[in-house]
Amino acid sequence: MKKLLFVVVASALTLSSCISKKDHEALQNKQKQTQQELLASKSAYEISDTERKSLGIQNKSLLERIALLEKNNTHYSDQMDKMSLLAQITSENLGKTLNKIDENEAKIDALNSSIAKKDSLNQILVANLKGSLSDINDDDLNIQVEKGVVFVSISDKLLFSSGKYDVSKKAISVLGTVARVLNNNPDFEIMVEGHTDDKSVISNDKISDNWDLSVRRATAVVRILTDKYEVDAQRVSAAGRAQYKPIYSNETNEGRAKNRRTKIILLPKTQDFLELWKKK
Repeated sequence: MKKLLFVVVASALTLSSCISKKDHEALQNKQKQTQQELLASKSAYEISDTERKSLGIQNKSLLERIALLEKNNTHYSDQMDKMSLLAQITSENLGKTLNKIDENEAKIDALNSSIAKKDSLNQILVANLKGSLSDINDDDLNIQVEKGVVFVSISDKLLFSSGKYDVSKKAISVLGTVARVLNNNPDFEIMVEGHTDDKSVISNDKISDNWDLSVRRATAVVRILTDKYEVDAQRVSAAGRAQYKPIYSNETNEGRAKNRRTKIILLPKTQDFLELWKKK
């Protein structure tokens, strides 16, 4: 047994002594090189892993940005659709508005033409009235046009006695002349207004005050025009103004005399204008 152990030990020593120093150094160098390559591989792996993680983060950021862009694109697409619809509606409304403006301009042109015609008729009417009543004193009769309306103002002393509302015989003849002109110009409506000064009338069983007197005088003239001279009653209306529409100061006798008057107002038929507007 001791011999066998001795032989083994001796054999190991013999094998150990068989590896040269050079081979041993070569093995050591190989080991160091392997360790260095291992460290290099490990470092490269760590760098690669870091880059992989960085790329993962960048990829996630890009995906989020793509999702945001897709969302914004959808939003802008919806906005563009709405803008397109709005533009279409605006264009249609603008077209309707322009058409409406054209229609209104046509109506206005037609009305202006009608107004010009009325102005011409007014001038002819005034000329006819002045020509027919040329023998009447200018202090008793005034004919004028204001804002497209013809006014025939007849003094109180020509038409009535003081405080009375019975039309004088001379005035009946004058009203007959006016009535002929009115009947020849059926395109005018007629309003008769009675006016007084500010002196109170003596109250009696027929006349209570200036309001009453002015209305009675207006209706008296209306009855002469319609009953005696057959002016269409549907064209005529009567009104009393009492002393509340003076044209002169009531401080003087002359001023009060000017204020005591009856006005025959010739108005263009407004219904003609309304019908003209409706037809366009």
